[in-house]
Amino acid sequence: MSSQLKDNILFKSIFQSSVEGILVIDDAGVIIKANPASQLMFGYNKDELIQKRLEILIPNKFKSNHKSHRIQFSKTPTSRRMGQNLDLWGLKKDGSEFPLEISLSPANIENQQIVIAFIIDITERIAAKKALLTSESRMTEAQRLAHVGNWSWNIQTNERSWSDEFYRILGLIPGDKKLNSESVRHFIHPEDRSSTIQAINNAIKNKTPYKHKHRIIRPNGTIRHLLTKGKVLYDTIGKPKELYGTIQDITRHKENELKLKNSKDKTQAILEALPDVMILYDKHGNHLEVHSPENYQLVAPYHDYIGHNIDKILPKKVCKKIRQGFADCEKTKKNQIVEYSLNIMGKLIHFESRIVKTETNNFLCIIRDITESDNAEKNSRKRTKTTINIRSRRVWLLALGFII
Repeated sequence: MSSQLKDNILFKSIFQSSVEGILVIDDAGVIIKANPASQLMFGYNKDELIQKRLEILIPNKFKSNHKSHRIQFSKTPTSRRMGQNLDLWGLKKDGSEFPLEISLSPANIENQQIVIAFIIDITERIAAKKALLTSESRMTEAQRLAHVGNWSWNIQTNERSWSDEFYRILGLIPGDKKLNSESVRHFIHPEDRSSTIQAINNAIKNKTPYKHKHRIIRPNGTIRHLLTKGKVLYDTIGKPKELYGTIQDITRHKENELKLKNSKDKTQAILEALPDVMILYDKHGNHLEVHSPENYQLVAPYHDYIGHNIDKILPKKVCKKIRQGFADCEKTKKNQIVEYSLNIMGKLIHFESRIVKTETNNFLCIIRDITESDNAEKNSRKRTKTTINIRSRRVWLLALGFII
């Protein structure tokens, strides 16, 4: 078998088995050969494309331009890829269109000028590219909404990259030259710089994830609080290769946290200054929270209240009064006052409980010891009664002439 025959068999095998579409076209634009892949790609049966003009594979909107391009190519035929940075589309037999790439190679066979076109259907590639762009767009938007930026640092080359949101968090326009490998650490607040660098070094040394809170100073002087997370990648010999991760602007969270702490501190100070006991019940009479002044004698220890029902702690008569107070508060939408007495350590104590319905449909009872005022009132009434009796006796004695 001659080498030329071997080559012919090889070329024929490549032509038939190639996954790329291959068309052989004469200088008049007529298809003289089409491999199986090209027939399948355009939806034609075997040999249906033979002796058809190439224009049947081109959408109408591109046909006029194609003819001029083909004429221009025939004047200076060179191997090249068509449509780089252009939008190329093919037309299937059923009328549907699809994106493609074409490479052209001129050849001369038996003194006839021909062009071999290698065609690739790039539908999946375009779809994947669109999906990637959509994903990147969504990630960029998600980062913007969440104030989260991502970054990477090639430890071996010192190359760094930052997302658009990373720039914005630092108070910069994306791509701003103010942010670079040398300047990035200077954005860190001077008081936090040492601990931040140490946290990164520890993560690299101990091969652990990196997580650290610190402050930055923007170019305009404002301070932001950040949460930075990262992970280290190592090469095959265990040498640190790359550190990548995210930064999140948590300034608002820190401000709210501080406000909440201040609010809690103020609330706690107010509670500690109040002489009253405050108990929060749910609608079933279960204790949710209890606050009492220091050294205040409760019916039961504080921890025994939480989670338990009033029925297990207070006498039935008192429970009945309190539950009636809940019901009246619910019905009238007004605060209620309930008075009752308890025997605590052998001493009878009188209480006044103001019942308030909360926004969460629970009931807050503000309980005050009114024993002294109650006794004072009773003594006052007793003294008044005694005075009246004395005065009555004096009038009676005068009437009898015993008092001059």
